[in-house]
Amino acid sequence: MVTIKATLKKNQDKSGKYPLVIRITKDRKSVFINTNQRIDAKHWDNTQHRVKKSHPTSQRLNRQIADVHDYALTILQTNPHITALQIKQQYQAQTQATELATRIKTITRNLNRHLEKIQEKAGIEKKLSMHIAHHTFESLAGGSIPVQVLQKLYRHFSITTTVNYQRNFIHEETDEALEKVVNF
Repeated sequence: MVTIKATLKKNQDKSGKYPLVIRITKDRKSVFINTNQRIDAKHWDNTQHRVKKSHPTSQRLNRQIADVHDYALTILQTNPHITALQIKQQYQAQTQATELATRIKTITRNLNRHLEKIQEKAGIEKKLSMHIAHHTFESLAGGSIPVQVLQKLYRHFSITTTVNYQRNFIHEETDEALEKVVNF
């Protein structure tokens, strides 16, 4: 049997707040997932194991508690022999991947804003973005960088993916043939 409960740890910090954690217990072994949130005891409903609505971020914190609960139940349905520690590790890995994806989107958005300012100041009519920069690199790298190096740069698992991807940007033979026709 598995129990998943949110709780406040007993160790109060200097400001009088308690760490909010989620306890997963399976086969009488417990692990705690730290939410990295501290709240006053007055904002905690000990019978419902939820953050009270009086807390400014109660909806977000209660959603996080529900997400851990749902995630653990989903894992248990696919693998009933999993331990509480393995549930915690899988949840943390999934959370880190989500946080990384969010950070990448934020960084890309900020870089695109800077590129837009550069585009305006330089008087460039074509829109500049990280997507355009990525394709520009691919077309310039075409024949000059070894495929193995490109595989590492693109972070492709398979060299075949890199070769197929790069094939779209390598047009040297076609370009040379057209150049001969146009320039006579």
